[in-house]
Amino acid sequence: RFPMISISRSQRARFASANWLATIHHGLPLGLYEPDFEAGTDGAYLAFLGRMSRDKRPDRAIEIARRTGLKLKLAAKVGDGDRAYFEEVVQPLIDGDRVEFVGEIGEDQKSRFLGNAAALLFP
Repeated sequence: RFPMISISRSQRARFASANWLATIHHGLPLGLYEPDFEAGTDGAYLAFLGRMSRDKRPDRAIEIARRTGLKLKLAAKVGDGDRAYFEEVVQPLIDGDRVEFVGEIGEDQKSRFLGNAAALLFP
């Protein structure tokens, strides 16, 4: 049997019969993302960061935000293969007030975007 390394217990559970040697969690350097509240934001929004695709479920993030009553900011790339999903499913849910689409952001913007958020949604 081929030796395997997992990234989570959840991954191990899906392939319980695999020859797991260890779990190595995704790592981020300490201090990479720190709260950096801009005046007036104070974590007043939820953040979604990723690809605008059906498998990343931005529509579910919007539903979570609506149920909590918090604003949601979506920072995501809309690739050619995901454009129809975005236009048909997600875009009609974006009102520009409670749900804001900021588009794709660069590495230099991610720290501030995440640091000003109350929480990151990754449904």
